[in-house]
Amino acid sequence: MHAIIDTNIIIYDTIEDSIHHQESKELLNNLNNWFIPSIVMYEYIWFFRELKYNANQVNDLLQGRISHPKCKIVADDLTYTQDALNLCISNNFSLSRFNDMVIISVAKKKNFPILTFDNKLRKNAISLNIEVIPKEI
Repeated sequence: MHAIIDTNIIIYDTIEDSIHHQESKELLNNLNNWFIPSIVMYEYIWFFRELKYNANQVNDLLQGRISHPKCKIVADDLTYTQDALNLCISNNFSLSRFNDMVIISVAKKKNFPILTFDNKLRKNAISLNIEVIPKEI
């Protein structure tokens, strides 16, 4: 099974004393491949910047993540950006949902479920007929 990975999953997997660490680790281990949109990697970096990690520390975390054999980064040639904007417009979503709409756009194009613990993303994805795992939080 493959899935589109949301930022909170890789953050929980990275931070060993986080609430969903073990579950994130198990969910990721059970997948054949992790498709990670580039916007998720930006959010990952921004998260650790907020925790006052320096560039070297963040680079080490990032390299550890992207060098994993299951990790497949999904770059955006603006197709996902435009799709995300169109989703915001057509569904009357605030631009504050833009990053999530990029993730949903990738999931729609790849036809893979989204792996997330984010309830807002979960709700939006389900409303757009995108599968979300885990089934319940």
